[in-house]
Amino acid sequence: SGDADFRFSRSAPNAVSLMNKLLVFCLLGGIMLGSATSATAERGNPRVEFEGETIDAMVADFMEEQRIPGMTLAIVQAPYIPRVVGYGVSDVEKQLLASPKTLWNVGQMTQAYTAVAIMQLVEAGKLSLDDTVGKRVAGLPAEWQAITVRQLMAHASGLPDYTKQTGFDPTREYAPAEVVALIADAPIAFNPGTAVANSATDFYLLGLVVEAASGMSYEAFVTENQIKRLGLKNTMFAADL
Repeated sequence: SGDADFRFSRSAPNAVSLMNKLLVFCLLGGIMLGSATSATAERGNPRVEFEGETIDAMVADFMEEQRIPGMTLAIVQAPYIPRVVGYGVSDVEKQLLASPKTLWNVGQMTQAYTAVAIMQLVEAGKLSLDDTVGKRVAGLPAEWQAITVRQLMAHASGLPDYTKQTGFDPTREYAPAEVVALIADAPIAFNPGTAVANSATDFYLLGLVVEAASGMSYEAFVTENQIKRLGLKNTMFAADL
């Protein structure tokens, strides 16, 4: 309901893959306030609590348990958003307070944009889910060549996660060849299509497939076919700020 605010960035605090470049304006979805039979979940009820505990207390406990320095919360009672509030700090070093307009790194949420981009290219006839990654992306190890787009999307490739390698530095940006080099000699965990295991490498490669199949940069394709198409006025890449 409405335009969620994102900022895409080439690098991010926790990952620098081609797809991990989103920063989010607010936490999507918010926190559910219980079932419709609960008095505190009734629309318009000013008591923002669940089972006798305030949302603020619940968030504070959650942040402490998960060691989260800051976050932004949106409570959604469609089509209304009765509450948007920031907790903690958005920058630990500078001690900047989190607010309803703070931009947050959304990490793996970027995979949704990449998956949509892949399916848009499939619908346009420029790509098949059964295409091999070796057909679309040059310079990959021989063992990767036969992995399909479908397997990458399902995290069924068996490829190791480049972000978990000893030499990976989350503070720098990597060229595609450098990402491949991080895991080129690492063994595949299982035969592609026989199991499922989350790996940032899968969607990194899908981002490269998007660029190869579309003839556009990942940023340009997503901006043109998702951000502009949906009229997301507050969604952008960092370079566009």
